[in-house]
Amino acid sequence: TFPKRIKVNNIDELGIISSSINQLTDRIEYAADYARSIGKGELSEEYKADFANDAIAKAIMEMQVKLKSNAEKDHLRAWRTEGMAKFANILQENKDGIESLCYEVICNLVKYIKGNQGAFYVTETNDGGSEFLSVKGVYAYERENFLDIELEKGEGLIGECWKEGETVILTEIPDDYFLITSGLGDALPKCVIILPLRYNDEILGVIELASFKELSEEEIEFLEELGTAIAGTLSSTRVSVQTKNLLSSSRKMQEEMRSQEEMMKQNIEEMKATQDTYEDRESAYIQEIEKLKGKL
Repeated sequence: TFPKRIKVNNIDELGIISSSINQLTDRIEYAADYARSIGKGELSEEYKADFANDAIAKAIMEMQVKLKSNAEKDHLRAWRTEGMAKFANILQENKDGIESLCYEVICNLVKYIKGNQGAFYVTETNDGGSEFLSVKGVYAYERENFLDIELEKGEGLIGECWKEGETVILTEIPDDYFLITSGLGDALPKCVIILPLRYNDEILGVIELASFKELSEEEIEFLEELGTAIAGTLSSTRVSVQTKNLLSSSRKMQEEMRSQEEMMKQNIEEMKATQDTYEDRESAYIQEIEKLKGKL
């Protein structure tokens, strides 16, 4: 319970004491109100500058800083847990096709980190047996600019990430970065992260993300952890697609063999029918010859 304000009539010693008591009461009332606002979760409010050096004010502000830090940590933990669950569902629902998997992952990933653009590169092998990176999914890019992109190992920052297998984080973006290695557009982002997708010591792809805000350490850790899960799904999807292609080729070959077998059976039957016709004719000729001999 706060005392009522003391009316100060004189500036004598008693008046000075009364004025000090009034000021102290004001400061304690303000501290109490501020503490109540913190209790309601209003952790961003700033303490009144005139009272900030009070002992009780410093204690309350220290508590506010700790509560705010704990709240941010709780938020990041919840954000990370929710993100891993969200992408686990996305990976599960799109594990039957490379293109659909890459597109859904990159679109949702850019949105989840509140980024701006992204590209999903996957390793492939050409007819000569050489590996290269090709784009399988993009978000907020001009798609036609990426259809023919093929990067060799060590080519540009993306190819270098593939070669070294290490995450690349850029916060100072060169003016010519997009002209050489990306194609994100005219505006330079504040942060670019290039993430290798490693599975069993093999780099299966690379994800490139650009944002107009810098990513926190927690966000980068989340992306690296998620990258492992994405790489595992990419590997299983690739095996699944290859298996489907082999099964499809096998069925097609079986159908062709059945078709050829049917044709061969048909040809044999036709040849047999032709042979039977020749035999009938030969038998008729022999009978005619025998008749002629009998007449002679």
